[in-house]
Amino acid sequence: MAIPRFLLEDLPSNISQGPKLISLFSVFYAIALIAVLSRLWIRFRMVRFGLDDWFILAAMACATGLYIIAMVGIANGLGRHIHYLTPDEIVFNARTSIFVTEFYVWGVTMAKISLLIMLFRLVGEHKRWKQGIVISIAIMVVLAVASSLWNYLQCRPLKALWDLSISRDACINKKYWRDPGTFMVSDILLSLLPIFVIGKIQRSRGERAVICLLMALGLLCSAAIVPKLITLQHYGMSLDFTWFSAELLTWSMVELLLGITTTCMPTLKSVGEKYMRKLGLLATKGGAQH
Repeated sequence: MAIPRFLLEDLPSNISQGPKLISLFSVFYAIALIAVLSRLWIRFRMVRFGLDDWFILAAMACATGLYIIAMVGIANGLGRHIHYLTPDEIVFNARTSIFVTEFYVWGVTMAKISLLIMLFRLVGEHKRWKQGIVISIAIMVVLAVASSLWNYLQCRPLKALWDLSISRDACINKKYWRDPGTFMVSDILLSLLPIFVIGKIQRSRGERAVICLLMALGLLCSAAIVPKLITLQHYGMSLDFTWFSAELLTWSMVELLLGITTTCMPTLKSVGEKYMRKLGLLATKGGAQH
């Protein structure tokens, strides 16, 4: 039996965000990967491999997991309207949404902890700053654990998340999810924290200015959460989750990969200055300062 014409007219177009998502994710992933590998090369070649490097590696591992899930999800209909997907594709995307949340939350958390550990090392003997940083790390871990618990307890049973034969009355509406807002506040605080910390350490004014500028790039990560919060409202009220979750995944991926790249910037500063001196864009250490 043919589908009535008026029903077809109400359906959204059978278009895919896949090509756009693949290009965007791949560019940001490549930049973050290059930043992390460059950082590790500098650490092994010039200084000792530190605890903050292990955490940025963990963040990159989470980003890699998120990237792989995104690519497989796109191949299974992520970024298309749910009306045109097969039941198996719908179930696959619903199941993998759990892992998307885990990789995102813990990836962002690992990147922030890496940054905090670096600041802990920079503040030297300032006990109050060290105590504040330790408390900040503890808060980050608590928030990540709470998010994981919410992720696995959002439906009872959890299978109701992807099995449409089970009632979703016991599932929490996703529009009440507040993790993005919480992460936005922590991103802003972490971006501004170095501005106060740098004033306490013994570095030249130029170095302090460069470090503050690089750290302030973290505010861009916060900006990525604003459209994410807006999209989340539609995601919580619409059954077309394979379309709206693509937008959520986009901002999550951008936030995570941009955060990893930004966290690596202070380590790459010395190499950047070296090449700027070779190009004559920066005065040599023994030359005049302008």
